[in-house]
Amino acid sequence: MNNKLVSNFTHKILAIGFALGTAVGTAAEISDSVETQRPRFGVQVGAAFSNVSGPSDINTSNRTGLAAGARVAFPLSAYLTLQPEATFVQRGATFAGAGGYSITAKYNTLQVPVLLKATLPTQPVSPYLTAGPVAFFNLSSSLDANTPGGTVASAGFNPRTVEFGASIGAGVDIGPVFVAANYLIGLTELDENSAQYHSRGVQLLGGVQF
Repeated sequence: MNNKLVSNFTHKILAIGFALGTAVGTAAEISDSVETQRPRFGVQVGAAFSNVSGPSDINTSNRTGLAAGARVAFPLSAYLTLQPEATFVQRGATFAGAGGYSITAKYNTLQVPVLLKATLPTQPVSPYLTAGPVAFFNLSSSLDANTPGGTVASAGFNPRTVEFGASIGAGVDIGPVFVAANYLIGLTELDENSAQYHSRGVQLLGGVQF
């Protein structure tokens, strides 16, 4: 009789333990699901290597500047995320032509891409790809010119206030830390006076998301 009571008691303990384990596992899955689906905010900083494509008789060289901003990620699934960003970028380029002139153009830009991010959800390192449209708002600009006429106007380059383009990139998430490399290209004209100039550049960024 005592053995039967002990056996029944043991079975009840095991049943309660199994039920508790199932409940804890379910709660953990729900917690992970909520964590996966909530928006994540991030800050990023890095270097921007900007240039301009132009006429074949113009040689251009990069301007290296600062890139710093923020982003927010809205999960669409375990693999896809919608990621708008706002980044302050120091862009520009130096132009040199056969006519004996050179221009160094510098413009500070608010860069606003809306990216679709595809992630391979492995742990602890999750590689990803991004792509999407981007708007460039040129907040301020300066031109230093060495021209035969001695003026910037004679060089005929005047950056637009707003331009549009595209961004493609790749990166990795390592826990809350991320690193990314992006290539950006302007799809609309950069210069007010010519349809031959388009912006382009590479940005290397790192940051933290929370």
